[in-house]
Amino acid sequence: MKYLTMVSRYGDLKKDINYMNFTLIGDDFSIHQMRGDKLAAYITAGKVNVTNMGVSVKGLESTNGSINNYTTIAPDGTIVGKPRCVILNRIEKSNKLVGYVVYGVNGVVTEISVEEAVKMCNAKLIANGKIKHTENGDIVSSIKGNYPLVNTIVKETPDKLTTKTIYFGEAMTGRTNCKYAGVIVNTKYTKTISNMYAMLTKANEKVINKLHDIGYSEDELEQFKLKQAPGAGIYGVYELSDAKKLAENGEAKYDKVLIIGCRDCSDMDNIESLIIYDVKSKSVKVSQSGTAKSDEELKKFKDSILESL
Repeated sequence: MKYLTMVSRYGDLKKDINYMNFTLIGDDFSIHQMRGDKLAAYITAGKVNVTNMGVSVKGLESTNGSINNYTTIAPDGTIVGKPRCVILNRIEKSNKLVGYVVYGVNGVVTEISVEEAVKMCNAKLIANGKIKHTENGDIVSSIKGNYPLVNTIVKETPDKLTTKTIYFGEAMTGRTNCKYAGVIVNTKYTKTISNMYAMLTKANEKVINKLHDIGYSEDELEQFKLKQAPGAGIYGVYELSDAKKLAENGEAKYDKVLIIGCRDCSDMDNIESLIIYDVKSKSVKVSQSGTAKSDEELKKFKDSILESL
């Protein structure tokens, strides 16, 4: 691997940059995650070449656009501010610029045309680019230096899928119910996750439509949509059957503390019956009551989930 490009950071913004974690994409489109102090040491020692990061007397720094322009993910998994794309490479044919390889706000790597890149840059959706006027029209130029040149995205690479389930939920109203899970999907190569994106989107839209019919509001459902996760993964909510299929196709992991909830949407207050379960100690740390119906259903749902872990 010749070089890496930083695409996002993860952690507490109140802490020093050296104690945040950075997600980087290799020139072979492999995914890497490294804490700032380790990354700074590697750059200083010449062990890694990062196209958009360096080390000055002040420490680790972004060298191609402000570090604040890059997507930042808080410790709770929410995106801070506005997510932005990162241009990884430029694509040329017959010595003419025809497009770019971009790491998108959805965590997917794709090829885009020059015209598409210009629109995105004008909308301030690119972290490491600026508009440059040329005789042949506007292009997006690297703020410092040049984007590495490639012919196209690399071919498929054998890869392994990892799923990490964060929580399980059930929603019901009348005779209708929907069981679902919040899952982070990670792979070693961005090409794999990019190829999966259409399938993940379809599965995510299916559960969102069901929850909408049951009574979830648009604002609530916004939190269920696909989004970037630390380590260039994709977080999304899927029906329990779809989540199980994902887990069966790779290495299945679970958060150390699992949230399991059940919501009775036929009740006006909509208070969710909830437990927070410590996987290691196999004990319930916190519980919350909803309706009598959702409390009773949660007991059965919890037992079925814990049996499957």
